Amino acid sequence: PIIAYNGAMARLKKAEERRIIYHSPLSYIYADEIIDYCIENNFFLNFYLDDVLYASDREELRRYADIYSRQTGAVYHFIKDISVMKGKSPTKLILITDVENKDRFRTRDFQYGVFKSRFSDGTVKVMKTNPEYLEFINGNTDKGVALRKLSEYYEIPEEQIIAMGDGHNDIDMLECAGISAVPANAKDEVKRVADVVLEWDNNNAAVGNFLKEIL
Repeated sequence: PIIAYNGAMARLKKAEERRIIYHSPLSYIYADEIIDYCIENNFFLNFYLDDVLYASDREELRRYADIYSRQTGAVYHFIKDISVMKGKSPTKLILITDVENKDRFRTRDFQYGVFKSRFSDGTVKVMKTNPEYLEFINGNTDKGVALRKLSEYYEIPEEQIIAMGDGHNDIDMLECAGISAVPANAKDEVKRVADVVLEWDNNNAAVGNFLKEIL
């Protein structure tokens, strides 16, 4: 089984036809607002709908698509303008911008502040993931919610579940599991919620070594 889109979807394994057992898309009301903002300010936006990745095919922004494809292997379905996706409720959105820029407004961290303020009521969950990515999902979901859905489906008590992660977007999942572990190079905020901080980092078989120890 897979928890995907930062917890906005949970689906079964290939042998079970990858059936979706949980899906909590972002309302088009908020997606449209984010689209309008990105158009107005010339930001590149990933739009995920029905497992297809859409984005505007604009030459001046194409380098952001190249960054994402290179890092994830994702295949884009390019459209003339992202505005054609208005009125549709995506599983997830990602604003891809710069880690550093002379114009601070163009940086991910600045935009994180903008959107955290804009959606301070919690209707949209705004997350910093990779250094270039600002992700948006339904405010009512996260990896912890999706993990509980899988737990219920397979009738596995939460206390028998092991979760491992290293980013801010993993915290809800770590708090949900019976045993939570993080690699040595996890962020400090993530280490604070974990039951175990491993001696290995995620470039040195942290997951495999931990599973060998406890299973």
